[in-house]
Amino acid sequence: MSSIYNALNIAKTGLTLQETSISVVAQNLSNAGADAFQKLTVIAKDLPYVEQSPGAATSNSSTVNEVGLQMGLGVRVAGISRSLQHGDYKETNEPFDLAISGDGYYKIKLPNGDSAYTRVASFKVDGQSGNLSTLEGYPLDPAINVPPTALEFMVAPDGLVQVAMPGSTNAFQTLGQIQLATFVNPSGLKAIGDSMLMETPASGSPSIENPGTNNKGTIKQFYRETSNVNAVDEIIHLVQIQQGYESLTKVVSTGDEMMRAANQRIA
Repeated sequence: MSSIYNALNIAKTGLTLQETSISVVAQNLSNAGADAFQKLTVIAKDLPYVEQSPGAATSNSSTVNEVGLQMGLGVRVAGISRSLQHGDYKETNEPFDLAISGDGYYKIKLPNGDSAYTRVASFKVDGQSGNLSTLEGYPLDPAINVPPTALEFMVAPDGLVQVAMPGSTNAFQTLGQIQLATFVNPSGLKAIGDSMLMETPASGSPSIENPGTNNKGTIKQFYRETSNVNAVDEIIHLVQIQQGYESLTKVVSTGDEMMRAANQRIA
């Protein structure tokens, strides 16, 4: 009977994994149209093993068990990783759409003073401060202040921001420098919603420099980065999850029938 209970418990861990996997697929498909969304993937690992391990002594004559009796306890969700592959780039002809071609994140200043990081390329000029900000009104850090009388807004691949001003004798006036942040372990960043991430001990501290330096990407003005989710791959994965779930429920029903038969025999 204990083996049947063990089988049922193992199947339960597998069902939990499949339920987590389908939630992740739902998240991916839901965000397939979200700018710069990075695909999520479930990482699974097997649980500890019990019973006799390989190499255990089988006699006093130095003989050992060559294969052991390893009975696993099932599987667990070890983590949910974020794909770092870049999405495609879509031309918009909007001057404040600034996609990152390559690695890196924009540093954003939150209302509470904390810093967040994003790859979303759509910016607007805040109507009160004049600063270049996210759609939620959070400014870039360092701040880029755009004069209301500016005639043309230009961002070079290296992040240099310039504008043409009325009556100016110079062709362009420099406003500032956009910088990008990279991390030793970007998979360790914490997602907080609104396509923003925050630093954690796992990600390490950001390295913030001008675009195009030390493996940082460059700026593509008039472009937005799309999601890197492949809907066809997600649908295929969805079918695999369904098949796995159905197989595990068959294990549960079979184990239940075996327990019922055993109980009837004992009675």
